Amino acid sequence: MGSIIRFKLATLDIKNYEVWLEKKAEEGLKLRRKFLGFHIFKRGKGEKVKYFLDLNDFPNNVYSAKRRMIDVKDVEQGIIDYEELYKNIGWELVWKRKSEWGHGISFHLWKKGCSEEEPETINDYDSLIKYNKNIMCISNFLIVTSVWTLNMFLSEKYYNNYFFIALILFLILCGVYGTTIRLKNNRKYKNLKLEKEFKG
Repeated sequence: MGSIIRFKLATLDIKNYEVWLEKKAEEGLKLRRKFLGFHIFKRGKGEKVKYFLDLNDFPNNVYSAKRRMIDVKDVEQGIIDYEELYKNIGWELVWKRKSEWGHGISFHLWKKGCSEEEPETINDYDSLIKYNKNIMCISNFLIVTSVWTLNMFLSEKYYNNYFFIALILFLILCGVYGTTIRLKNNRKYKNLKLEKEFKG
């Protein structure tokens, strides 16, 4: 069976992203690897599965423990093994990312058959708000870096150098991308805070 590549970002709507993966599984596409927004699938037999994107970098984040009534001290001391806990209740680890930007944008991606009972989600308002806030910080960094580098290289010394022209164009694209993500996540961030206050 061959491989197929699809592009999808999970930064704006986590639930939509999970549903997208579930539809791919029904089409017979099994996720093998992901990098940024690129997903590499292997063709196979279609199956009904449930995907769960956990934004909390357990055990550093105590939201998971509070929602499951686990002793927070055990979580903070690393007594409870997060991955082992999920595997024991039937989940399969598909992919995980440890980010140096902070545990708010690290994640674990899990899946299991739809016949299994779906556990309580831990993507509550606190973790979603923190996730979007961190994404906005990264977007700000992209924008500032792009503007600063563009200003530095737009001088007579580098103006006729094709390499630096290509670099400038790339940085402009990074700035545009960062601005787009910043604006969209800013709206999502504000909406989440309003929803939390309304339901809280």
